[in-house]
Amino acid sequence: MTESVVEFARRVSAASQQRIGFAATQSIESSGLSVIADIHKHDERRIQLTYRSYESPWMSLEETLSGHVEFTGEELCELTLQLDGKGTWIVNPSTHVVIRKTGSRLFEPLPGLSALGEISFLDTLTHDYLLRDLGEHPKGEMTTRRLGLKPKRSYRSRLLSATSFPFRSASIDFDPETAFPTQIVFYPSEDSPAGAILGPNAAVTIAYSEIKRLEDAPAFRPFEPSADAQVFRESVLPVSELVDRLPFDLPLERLSPWNLAESQRPAVLTFDETAKRGYVSIQADRPHDDDQGRAHLSLLVGNYVSRNMARRRTTLSEHGTADEQIKDVTLLDRTPLWEEQFPGIDAHQAPKEGFFERDGVFWFLSITGGTLEEAAEATRSLASSPAAPSDIVSP
Repeated sequence: MTESVVEFARRVSAASQQRIGFAATQSIESSGLSVIADIHKHDERRIQLTYRSYESPWMSLEETLSGHVEFTGEELCELTLQLDGKGTWIVNPSTHVVIRKTGSRLFEPLPGLSALGEISFLDTLTHDYLLRDLGEHPKGEMTTRRLGLKPKRSYRSRLLSATSFPFRSASIDFDPETAFPTQIVFYPSEDSPAGAILGPNAAVTIAYSEIKRLEDAPAFRPFEPSADAQVFRESVLPVSELVDRLPFDLPLERLSPWNLAESQRPAVLTFDETAKRGYVSIQADRPHDDDQGRAHLSLLVGNYVSRNMARRRTTLSEHGTADEQIKDVTLLDRTPLWEEQFPGIDAHQAPKEGFFERDGVFWFLSITGGTLEEAAEATRSLASSPAAPSDIVSP
């Protein structure tokens, strides 16, 4: 006798609550997005994954417009990621470069949504959702049972906690024996980050295959860097503390209009303490006044070239121009790149950039909401040095 919708949903929730973890191949597809990953999820705080493919039109667009993407989809496929409950290990097995990130950094492909290995919402299936029986559906050698669901409410507050349900409707195919979801199709709500980017009628399809219960999957082994690994550890700290951590000078006082040395935003330092190599990112805003609008400056500098820095250096080499005052400073206005992507776009926020290298230290400066001359002046301030007068080109 076929279980009723409520009976089946209760069994799904019970199985979800009892499930320790799982291993599977997961695919995520929607509106040009196509991601495939091998996932070992041991619990909500311990996940290991490797991307087989990662095609994201939004990531590609962000890289073209800003150049600030940490890893491209192609680069992510070279890495192994492990979330261990305290932070995230990013490992490149071919180069033995390891980065230890603070918090969870799995490079989720859906804006504003945790989708990688995320099925814990099934714990409260009968409590939070309106359910509908959509029958049985053949899928390979299996016949799945499909449930339709909608959130009972879009938002719920419980004084010190709040929960939102950022989708309009969904359907889920389940393995009737294990109660594990083999496919989830949902439509993000229009006011959600994913809905705003995907569009009002876009569907997201998530599929799981090669599913194994945790008992049948390899046990979780916390990552330990090998003896020959180059390990960079990320730390978030006040800008004022950088002087004691960096093996090179950081003359932020030269950027006096931006008050970078007194920035209230913390710096993000990624550093190999053994080799004394790494890079740091610092952000600051220019206050709004009557003559100048609000603008944002970011400075990325280090004696090690990250993947992002290497890509930015290539873009500057291909599209930038040499500064007229300091011969080894390269400047770039990304406005033409914006207009090429979106003809007629208001390119006021297109980044204006400067780059130079001194004594093995690489400096990348970017200003949004400002002018190329502002970026040039700021870059010259950092590049100019009384000890290196030959770098100045006489007028």
